[in-house]
Amino acid sequence: MGSTRPQNGGSHRGAGGTEMTAKRLPPALCVLAACLLFVPASSAAPRRYAGGFREGFELNANLTYFHIASKAQINDDLGFGFRFGYLYNPNHEIEFLFNGVTADDEVFSGETVDFTNLQVAYVYNFTSHGVVPYLTAGIGFMHASDSSPFLGSETDPVLGLGGGCRFFMGRVAFFRAELRRNSFEGSGHVFADKESFAFTEISYGFGWRFPTR
Repeated sequence: MGSTRPQNGGSHRGAGGTEMTAKRLPPALCVLAACLLFVPASSAAPRRYAGGFREGFELNANLTYFHIASKAQINDDLGFGFRFGYLYNPNHEIEFLFNGVTADDEVFSGETVDFTNLQVAYVYNFTSHGVVPYLTAGIGFMHASDSSPFLGSETDPVLGLGGGCRFFMGRVAFFRAELRRNSFEGSGHVFADKESFAFTEISYGFGWRFPTR
């Protein structure tokens, strides 16, 4: 008889501890949930945005210095350009670009040559924001028109390869610098027929990124 009371008492005390724990658990969970719901914004983790992105568009305008191969006999000059890009994830982008310049003709004194370069290019961005180095390759058309009455105009396929860097200044605005080499083959009106030519573009400009999600 004496040996059963400690066992019963011990058993009763253990059961009572379980019941007390079960009774205290719901209020404790409610307090924890309230703390998570009403945590101050300053202590919560900041949302990663700040110009980094998931998907979006880019618009940018630039000044472009055209360095034209010497055998083309056209002076180097400063032109302008415009770009529109669609970024379908943080690294990959499709870009449409336009560059143009009016340069002096070295053969016919006082005459000029109008250059227009249109390309669609793939761009690989190594990072999503901050300092964003990238590589690019594009194809399109180069149109040249000489003001000399002895020459005409021509439109030739062009291949462009290059690289550059964006420097973000806040959430959407950035400065951009790029070096791009473009190669094409003349068709006999402005440039010698079936002869290879090249021109290099050094561009500087500002742009804006508009994330869509």
